[in-house]
Amino acid sequence: MSQSVYIVGIEGAGTSALAQIYKKRGFKVSGSDEGDGFYREALNQLGIDVYTNFAAHNLPQDVDFVIHSTAYNSEHIEIVEAVRRGVEVLSYPEAIGRLTTEMKTIAVCGTHGKTTTTGMTASAMEAVGVDPTALVGAPMASWGGQGSRTGEGEYFVLEADEYQNKLAMYQPYGVIVTSIDYDHPDFFSTEEMYQQTFRDFLGRVHVNGFVIAYAGDDDVLRAIKGLPVRVMTYGRATDDANVRIVKRWIDDHGKHVITFLHPRAGEQEVSIDYIGEHNALNALAAWCAAYEVADERPAEHIRRGLSAYRGVSRRMEFKGSRDGVDYYDDYAHHPTELQATLAALREKYAHGRVIALFHPHTYSRTEALLDEFAASFVSADVIGIVDIYASAREADGTITSQDLVDKIKEVNQKVSAQAVGDVEEALVWVKSQEVAPGDVVVTLGAGDVYKIHSEL
Repeated sequence: MSQSVYIVGIEGAGTSALAQIYKKRGFKVSGSDEGDGFYREALNQLGIDVYTNFAAHNLPQDVDFVIHSTAYNSEHIEIVEAVRRGVEVLSYPEAIGRLTTEMKTIAVCGTHGKTTTTGMTASAMEAVGVDPTALVGAPMASWGGQGSRTGEGEYFVLEADEYQNKLAMYQPYGVIVTSIDYDHPDFFSTEEMYQQTFRDFLGRVHVNGFVIAYAGDDDVLRAIKGLPVRVMTYGRATDDANVRIVKRWIDDHGKHVITFLHPRAGEQEVSIDYIGEHNALNALAAWCAAYEVADERPAEHIRRGLSAYRGVSRRMEFKGSRDGVDYYDDYAHHPTELQATLAALREKYAHGRVIALFHPHTYSRTEALLDEFAASFVSADVIGIVDIYASAREADGTITSQDLVDKIKEVNQKVSAQAVGDVEEALVWVKSQEVAPGDVVVTLGAGDVYKIHSEL
C-alpha cells in the first residue's frame, strides 16, 4: 500500500513542486491552502486533492506524515490535529532535507536567478542523459506546467531558498551560487547574518562535490574563499572568472546567442530564448553544472538542452501582444532583479516605452531597501506602484507605495511615477497609458499583479 502525505500550505511555489514529486513517486498526496490558487490546476491535473480551507478533518485517516509550509507553525489547526494523532510532522525544508540525503543534490542558491538557473540546469542535465529529479519554484513549460520532474537518475536539482535559513536543512553534493545580495530583512536582521547563511551552506558541500560561483559578486567571492572542494567561477568578459562570456547577441531568429570560454571544453556557444545579460549568466552557470555531471558526454548535448529550455512561469514570461504592444510578467521583487529585468527589456525595446507596473512584496523589504528600489527603475519610462503586498509573513507596516513613488521621483525628476492603488485599480491605470506600437508593458513583483494580464 502506498504511503499517504498531507501538505499544509500546498499551493506555495516549493510545496506544490514537492507535492508533485511525492505523487510521481507513488505516494497518495493531498493538502490545503487558502492562497490565490496559482498552482491549483497543476496539482489537480495530477490527481492531488486540494482543500481551500484549513480544518482538522481535512487530514486523511490513513495519513503517514504531514509536511507544512514554513508560513505556518505548531499552532495551526491541521498541525495540531496531526500531533494529536501521533502523526510525524515535518517542515518543508526538513522534508526537502531528507531528499537531499537520498540523492546527489545539485542545489542552486543565491538572492537572484535561482528559479531560472535551476530550470536551465535541469534541462541541460536531462539533455546529457542523467535523468535528474528536479524541484523548481514555479511551473516549467517543458514539464507540462509542473514545478518538478521525477527522474530515475542519481541527481536531484534543487532550487534552494535561503529564507528562514532553509539552507541549513540541506546536504548538497554540488552548489551553484548566483549572488549574495542582502534580502529578507524580516528574518535576517543584518547583512552579516544573511551572508553567513550562504557561507555555512557552502561549507557543507560533499568532499567529492563542486561549487560553481558567480565571479561578479564580491560577497560570493568571499563566501567561496578557502573551500576544500572544486570551485569553478563564471562571469562576464570583464570578470576574473574561470568561465567567461566572450560575446552575446540576438540572432535573426530572435535567439540570445552566448559565446564563452571554458578551461577544459574551450570555446563554446549556446543559444537561449531569454534576453538580458542576467539570463546569459544563468545559462552559463547551468552549462557548467551540466558539464560537471556529463561523464564525458559531448557538450553538444548541453547546448541542445539549454536551447530547448522554455522557461518557467513569471520569469520574463511573454504574455502576448495586442495592437503592436508586447506584455510581459516577471517575479522580480528585489532591486537588483528589477534593474536586470528592466534593462533587458530596454535593450530589446530600444525605440518604444517601457511601462513598468511594480507590486512591492512585504513592508520590511520595501522599507529596508527603499533607496535601492527607487534607483532600480532607471530603464523604465512610466512606472506604476501597486499597494504593498504583505503576504503571510507580515500583517502591516508603516511604509506605503506612495513613499516609494516619492523616492523614485527624488532620484529621477523626469520619470513618470504614480501610486496606483490595488490590483484592480492598477489594471485601470495600465489601460489609461495610451500605449502605442513598439511599447512594452511589464508587471513585476511576487504578489498577484500578474492577474491583470487576463484582462489585457
